[in-house]
Amino acid sequence: MKIEQSYLLNAPIKLVGAAVCSEAFNIELDELRKDVFSSRFQMLDKKTKELSFEIYSTEYFRTKMGKIDKSRQKECRTVYTWTPATNTLHWIYRDPTMKQIHLSCDVQLQTVGKQTKIDRTITVEVKIPIIGRQIAKMIANSIEEGLDDYQRLLTQHSSAK
Repeated sequence: MKIEQSYLLNAPIKLVGAAVCSEAFNIELDELRKDVFSSRFQMLDKKTKELSFEIYSTEYFRTKMGKIDKSRQKECRTVYTWTPATNTLHWIYRDPTMKQIHLSCDVQLQTVGKQTKIDRTITVEVKIPIIGRQIAKMIANSIEEGLDDYQRLLTQHSSAK
């Protein structure tokens, strides 16, 4: 299942690229999720051709029906790779308790005049027989609820300071 989002941001591509890789943007975005208790940022590598970093999220467990269970926590990890030459960001989310669920995202930035076009494609795969499709829809709905927050925060973090 794919979720696609495209929009123009009234900011230069250099500022938008810096924002999507910033600790402040990514921590603030992660902590907006209802099931996240806390987040931390770790820079992995600053190569000339790409930048790699991770967000570790301490999250509450979810029941099979998608409800938040605040009595239990787990640590999940999202690995990000930014390639400045192509203005692309790719991330993969890993939940050690749900190996059958795969979430990833590709973000492509393009200059359009003085603005930046953002194209995001989030992929949700659930490899669980019978109920996998239903779980994928629940995850997709949760992601779609946060699309406006992503755009709002990216606009805020991309403004010239």
